[in-house]
Amino acid sequence: MLISLKMAHFADEANARKFEAEFRSYLIPRLLDGPELAPEVANLEGLSGEWQEMTERDILDSMSGSRTVIRDPTDWHLHNRNAERDVREVYENPSGEIEL
Repeated sequence: MLISLKMAHFADEANARKFEAEFRSYLIPRLLDGPELAPEVANLEGLSGEWQEMTERDILDSMSGSRTVIRDPTDWHLHNRNAERDVREVYENPSGEIEL
């Protein structure tokens, strides 16, 4: 069984590749692996962070490099490069006031 997780939405392939490289840079083998980090990244992006089982068609498309994910446009929002910072600010400054 293979599973997948939607972690972010991108305006174009170049932005998706940049995100992939950045994501992989945080991985530490046997300490922090992709399957552990990915749900947290998805949550930061406002996505469910739930793994979904892939169908046979999904697997074949993924292996051939032709996997296309089609979603309703209202479900999409672009990757927020500042998502981690935004969440941290909410927890560090819950009143909404900005400390100078």
